[in-house]
Amino acid sequence: AEIGRDDTACILFTSGSTGRPKMVVHTPQARAVRIRYLKDLTVVDFERALVVPSLFSTYGFYTVSAILDVGKTVCFAPFGQPALLLANVYNVDMMVASAQQAIALAEIQEKGSRVRLPSLKALRTGGGMLSRQGADRLKRNLCRNIIMAYSATEAGAVALAPHDMIAGIPDAVGFLVPGVKVEIVDAAGTVLPTGSEGFVRVQTPLTNALAAARKPDSGPGPHWYYPGDIGRLTENGVLCIAGRREDLL
Repeated sequence: AEIGRDDTACILFTSGSTGRPKMVVHTPQARAVRIRYLKDLTVVDFERALVVPSLFSTYGFYTVSAILDVGKTVCFAPFGQPALLLANVYNVDMMVASAQQAIALAEIQEKGSRVRLPSLKALRTGGGMLSRQGADRLKRNLCRNIIMAYSATEAGAVALAPHDMIAGIPDAVGFLVPGVKVEIVDAAGTVLPTGSEGFVRVQTPLTNALAAARKPDSGPGPHWYYPGDIGRLTENGVLCIAGRREDLL
């Protein structure tokens, strides 16, 4: 049978930030949305990108897909010092890694590796929170230009910013991505005023596409996704994440 854009192509399980397995439905339409989002959010002009997350992860697979879609070169290497050496030898100018992976690479440098990375224009981190101290370690040991991304498997990219632009804002994770809507609500689902702290919920083209895949009669939306985080929105559209919902409860 012919596969439509809303038909389920595959189902992947990811632990997410909670450590508990969760099912994520992938459809042709949802894949196209993910790749388009990542492609549009490539904020640095680059030619060769070292992708640290595994191709078996959603993060790694869609990052590689977006990079290839814009005609750039993707590089892979075993994790650790081999990745740093590859970046040096092949003049890699963009590195994509989770926050945890990036910190681990910085630690390798601190322990004496000291591989020079003169060609690296930017290091993009995602998949976890990056503290001010962590960002400083990355700047000292890997790359001065750190681009932070706040995203979720079920929602795609939500907020993005160069670290230097938001370093002075407590708990900031980035500016809202175009086409993304974020609301801060209380336990009853009431939307709170700008600047108030509460539960974060997000709505993106991907949340709508995934909802249509799960329930074809769900309608066009909006379909909200609750990542489980506590946060606030500033008047300038900066999303700040203070912690997890489980911690508050």
